[in-house]
Amino acid sequence: MNLRKSFLTELKLELGARVPQLALCLLAFSLYHVLALFLALNSVGGRGFTGLEQTDLIAERLLRSSVFFGLRSPAVFLSGFFAVFLSMQGFSYLNSRKKLDFYEALPISRRRRFFGILLSGLLIYLLSYFGTKLIGFLIALAFHALNRAVVIEALQQSVRELVLFLALSGVALLARMLSGNTLISVFLLFFFLVYEFFVRALQLGFRVAFYRTMVTEGYPIWLQTPRSSPFFYYSNAAAGFPYLSSETVPASEMLRFLQKSLLPDLFGVLLFLFYLLLSYLAYRRRRAEDAGKALVFPPIYLLLKFLIAVPLALSAGGLAYAIRGGGLEFPMELFMLFLISLLSCCILEIVYHLRFRSLFSRPWDIFLVFLLSGLCFFWYRFDLGGFDRYVPKKETVESASLYLSDNFGSRVDEYGDTDYGNDSFKRMKLKDIDAVRELARQGQKYTRSVETDIDDRYSAESAADSYDFIVNYQLKNGRTASRRFRLPETVDPELMDRVIGSPEYKEVLFDLNCYPFRKGRGEGTELCYISPSATRSVPVNEEVLREFKEVYQKDLALYNYSFSHSHFRVGSVQINGSQRMEDAYESWLSHGYTTGGSFEKFQKVHDYISDYSVQYPIYTEYRNTIAFLKEKAIWSEMIPEESRVEGIELNYRTVYQDQYFLERVLKLLEKAVPEDSIRGDFHTVNQLDDMTIGLRLKELVSDPDRGSGGGSARYLFLKDQTPEEIRNLEEWIPMPYAEDGMDSETSAS
Repeated sequence: MNLRKSFLTELKLELGARVPQLALCLLAFSLYHVLALFLALNSVGGRGFTGLEQTDLIAERLLRSSVFFGLRSPAVFLSGFFAVFLSMQGFSYLNSRKKLDFYEALPISRRRRFFGILLSGLLIYLLSYFGTKLIGFLIALAFHALNRAVVIEALQQSVRELVLFLALSGVALLARMLSGNTLISVFLLFFFLVYEFFVRALQLGFRVAFYRTMVTEGYPIWLQTPRSSPFFYYSNAAAGFPYLSSETVPASEMLRFLQKSLLPDLFGVLLFLFYLLLSYLAYRRRRAEDAGKALVFPPIYLLLKFLIAVPLALSAGGLAYAIRGGGLEFPMELFMLFLISLLSCCILEIVYHLRFRSLFSRPWDIFLVFLLSGLCFFWYRFDLGGFDRYVPKKETVESASLYLSDNFGSRVDEYGDTDYGNDSFKRMKLKDIDAVRELARQGQKYTRSVETDIDDRYSAESAADSYDFIVNYQLKNGRTASRRFRLPETVDPELMDRVIGSPEYKEVLFDLNCYPFRKGRGEGTELCYISPSATRSVPVNEEVLREFKEVYQKDLALYNYSFSHSHFRVGSVQINGSQRMEDAYESWLSHGYTTGGSFEKFQKVHDYISDYSVQYPIYTEYRNTIAFLKEKAIWSEMIPEESRVEGIELNYRTVYQDQYFLERVLKLLEKAVPEDSIRGDFHTVNQLDDMTIGLRLKELVSDPDRGSGGGSARYLFLKDQTPEEIRNLEEWIPMPYAEDGMDSETSAS
């Protein structure tokens, strides 16, 4: 009992000695939670006294109080600042030998002094934060700006900020205990907070720059999340409890999100305990004569030297690689590695010893830093780990998916949500693993041969005769592995057909079981046929969609790599529609979003649901589908009628206005292919000529697939198949427009 009383007495004395810090903390939080909140709520008014205006006024005040108390509250910056300030200030006496001698002479154990200072800082924060926040609640209540949602969100945000305060306090404590200099302590604090992020970003940059088969989309989360930083757990906890400020959200749903955010908060507390343990051990072991030193533990200095100097040297090597040129890339990279190793080690020696004559006191450290940075750099530079050669063994693969980066059209899921990326390919379960592995092996080997550096990845010339793939392996151990690679158009067609022609591949690429084809979802849907010359549509119902599905499935049996490489699509079918409100509600629930509670309340909050569209390519050989489109009177030929054409374009430049030449050009275009037909199919630039023929139509064509080219139909000829008359188009077709770059004399001729 006496021990407890003496500790409380010491804690009271410690709080009395820190009255200025308490006053500063109270002032800062009072300005925010009390004064700023009062001014913000008081400024909402002057709108009249009708019932509707009063409702709008209260709604805006609720929104403002939610901003002050909830997830978007800027008070988190104050919490972070005082976590660092109170921890650093409480143990500032460790940097002064006079103050340290005074405290050591007091009849108080070091353990009790450590925890007394720690708890006094925590009490200062709790009294300031929660005391002013309680007054803010009373002010918001007086303005009718407080409801259940705001209170629950504010309480949860208070827990998040408290956890962040504790975790940042632990980091600041460790930085203070490792150094006898305040400036160095601040540097160590910054080092602990950003170092892991910097190293992960550096690693990711090296992977993207040096690994030719690196998938830059959806890279592993561990490459970008610094788990040693308190901000990581704060952001995760915040993501688990989204912004809720409406009475339409029930308490049960709020509690569900509250439970979801508890795990990151728990990890944040564990991070604080970890840093607290290290800080306490360092506090017990540091000596009084270490006051004023840059670092109080020599082994820590050696560790920090390598942790700082090696990444800096690697960054310099990466910079030398990025500005490569003149054939001196390798010598320049070595020079930069050595130069930054030398400079960083010398600067750290000066900072540690606080004198310039220690510049080269440890030359072997410079050599070791240069050696380690060189090994790490060239591990990535020359792919010594075999990243680009990795193909998992067949017995370790559960399933695989293959994604062509230019795959045709868009897809919608079972709820009507449009997916333009490769997310839908997660559903692909290819069975022929041997074929996928062989394609990946050949593709990765080809990619290494054509992409000598990162610029080749984005070079149009290097991609002119190849296809860009992403393969994803689902391994039996629960992990996934992804690689990107190119395949040349000379790839074995039979091997490609085994994958591209498989039912599993076509089931995902041409999804005929998505939202509009589900029972009860096809009503009010529009079916469009988009050709280069026209877009025609017709309202359809479930029966018509079922008929389209049947005929398209019959024609889809023709589709494989050999077919799509040798044939060009002449148009596409696009199905447009809107989600049902019930399906949108289920979609939001499945994605873990806040839904507004019950379905009735969801309808009130979300009065608009976005439309969807899904596309299917049409080839001349798809006779069943074409017959269906003709039956519905929406089929249009690839070449428009002569009466609809008002001009001809050559390489996007108008060159025609004469009826005689129009007839001849339309006749020649029967051998051409639509310009849009190469998108999403297994065609390359090398298959086509570089001359574009366009027909300017009299009426605009509503074509969402072509974007700005709505008023023109454009065509290309296959390589070496362009008619000679087309090649000589500029010679035998008059060019009457002076504004197209020709003077009147040329036009008259």
